[in-house]
Amino acid sequence: MQLAVEADVSSRHVSFMETGRSKPSRQMVVQIAEVLEVPLRERNALLQAAGFAPLYRQSDLDGSELASVRQSLEFLLERHNPYPAVVVDRHWNLLLQNRASSQILPKFVESPAALVAPVNVMQLLFRADGLQPSVANWVELSSAMIGRLQREAAADPGDHETRALLEEALTAEGVDENSHVPDLGSMTPATAEMRLQRGDLTLGLFSAITTLGTPFDITLQELRLETFFPVDAASEDVVRSLTSE
Repeated sequence: MQLAVEADVSSRHVSFMETGRSKPSRQMVVQIAEVLEVPLRERNALLQAAGFAPLYRQSDLDGSELASVRQSLEFLLERHNPYPAVVVDRHWNLLLQNRASSQILPKFVESPAALVAPVNVMQLLFRADGLQPSVANWVELSSAMIGRLQREAAADPGDHETRALLEEALTAEGVDENSHVPDLGSMTPATAEMRLQRGDLTLGLFSAITTLGTPFDITLQELRLETFFPVDAASEDVVRSLTSE
C-alpha cells in the first residue's frame, strides 16, 4: 500500500505486477525503482528483466562526456591540499588522488610495491605489505571497514567483487573474530579515525566520504570522494611537514 501510494499507482496493480499477473511498462519499472531508491546499475538490471533496454549509461571518467565532472573533482582534490584526498569507485579502486595523498601514503606503506597501479585502497589497508602494519588502532579501524564492506555486499548480493574484497579483509592478519559476524543493523559512522605510526612518524586522520548529488550516470553515482583531516594539532604539523618536503 505504501509503495502504491508513493508510486502513484493502485495497490492492486502493484500486487498484479508482483505476482506476474500484469507486465509493467518501462515507465512503471523506472517509477517503482525511483520510489525504492534502487541504484542506477540495478535499475538497468530491473529493466532488462522486464524485457526493456537499459536506460542509464556508464561513462568513462576519462572520457569527454564526464570531462567537466573530472575537472571539478580535480579542483576539489587540489583545494584540499595539504590534506590527503582520493576518488574511488564502488569497489574502492583508486581513480584520482591529490598531491598530499601521493606524498603521505608512501611514508606509511610497508612496501612500495603495494602502491603500484592499479591500487585498491581497501586492499591497501588490509595488506601486510600495505598500510596494515602502520595502523595503530587496527582492531577499531578494520572492524569499521569490514562492517562497511558487509553492508555493501548485503545491499547487492550479486556483486562478486565486493564479496571478494570482504573475504580478503576477513582473512587479513589481526582482524577481530567478532568482525566475521555482520552487524547489518548498526549505522555506518559518518567518519572513521585512522591512527598511523611508522618509525618516528605518528599521524591521526579522520575521513569523510562525499558522493555526487542526483547523478544519472552509473559511474558518477558510484564515485566516492574521500577527504582526510588531521585529528589534532600534532597531526596537523606532521601533515604540513610531509607535504612540504
